[in-house]
Amino acid sequence: MSISIQPSSICKRESIIFDEERGEYICLETGEVLEHHVIDQGPEWRAFTPEDDARRNRTGSPLTPRVHDRGLTTVIDIYDVRRYAHSPRQKKRARMLAKLQRRVRVSKSDKKLVDTLAVMNSAAARLGLPQTVKDEAATILRKAVAARLIRAPKRNAYVAASMLAAARVYDYPLSQRDVMSVLDIERKEEIWHALKKLVENKILGHARYRSPDPRKYVYRLSNRLGLPDSIASRAAYLLGVAEKHSVTNGKSPIGMAAAAVYLASVFFDDKRTQKEVADSAGITEVTVRNRYRDIVENFDIEILI
Repeated sequence: MSISIQPSSICKRESIIFDEERGEYICLETGEVLEHHVIDQGPEWRAFTPEDDARRNRTGSPLTPRVHDRGLTTVIDIYDVRRYAHSPRQKKRARMLAKLQRRVRVSKSDKKLVDTLAVMNSAAARLGLPQTVKDEAATILRKAVAARLIRAPKRNAYVAASMLAAARVYDYPLSQRDVMSVLDIERKEEIWHALKKLVENKILGHARYRSPDPRKYVYRLSNRLGLPDSIASRAAYLLGVAEKHSVTNGKSPIGMAAAAVYLASVFFDDKRTQKEVADSAGITEVTVRNRYRDIVENFDIEILI
């Protein structure tokens, strides 16, 4: 609603505020109530985050890049046919419309994108990825399909590359081993080749990348090894001290996390072998041993018995 201020008013437009509780426009300089009983044209609910706003909006489901049409297409369901079609002729016509709608929803040009997003959504669900990571991976794949990079034999490699890249964008701990296992990829080189192609075609940006925090891997490793939370907490503390003294710089986050978990298990006399820790983290024993030395040689660790 526009404000109509009398010419005699000395209030400047930037001095006028709106009191939402009272529905009044007030001048901060003079204290005048310029307009009152203003009707709020907005919704009756409040949203404190973008997710709340999207969930409570009544204009339909929010747009999502994880569906080829971004979730805009409506669906003629069998329930609707039974509910609204009364005569046999109406039911037959409704079924034909539903069948036609399913056909036209996915065009030939969208078939590759539909198949690629289906693989990504299935893998992301099995890995338990958060919504933000899934949306970022879907956006990367949409650009890759538009650039004609993805072909059926290499589809899984591009899906893996997109999920790993999205996880790094949002600093989410996602190991390459888990992704390869879910997508049945045998060689790491396939993923690196896909990442290289995405970078060459300017689909991925290096500026948005940041290395995941090693502490985010600790609890997952501890659960796999059957270790208590006290050991995970001590391992996270060790990594925090190591990061403060720049010991983690340039090191593999999963390697540092595995070494910290191994060292913490020794502290609490609930020791796991380096091979067990390495297998649970999907790395080699040599990596665990080297990162263990990095921690031990940089700190004076004393164990009181």
